[in-house]
Amino acid sequence: MNVATTTAPHSGPVVAGVSSTLCLDDKAASNADGTAIQIYACNGLAAQTWTHTSGNALTLTVNGSTLCLDANGNGTTNGTKVIIWPCNGQANQQWQLNSNGTVTGVQSGLCLDV
Repeated sequence: MNVATTTAPHSGPVVAGVSSTLCLDDKAASNADGTAIQIYACNGLAAQTWTHTSGNALTLTVNGSTLCLDANGNGTTNGTKVIIWPCNGQANQQWQLNSNGTVTGVQSGLCLDV
């Protein structure tokens, strides 16, 4: 998935597909640990507002909680699911925003993909 980090109306930065109108989205806009991330129509709501920190984390603030995009179970293989989890600074929560529009996991080197 080639992505662009843009600013949504009435919101903040989003991670969106370059050739689509789809965004990285916290399913059900919850703040529950382990919630699966989905690709969903960009709508500018808080469930799609991500911030890339200086520590390479993609953080999401939902319902007053700050959570990070997390490679589930410290996974480093193709097909590893991404979830939201309390930010802990571990390598499975570090993501590189690349100049070619891809997002790769620092721990695995794999691209974030649909």
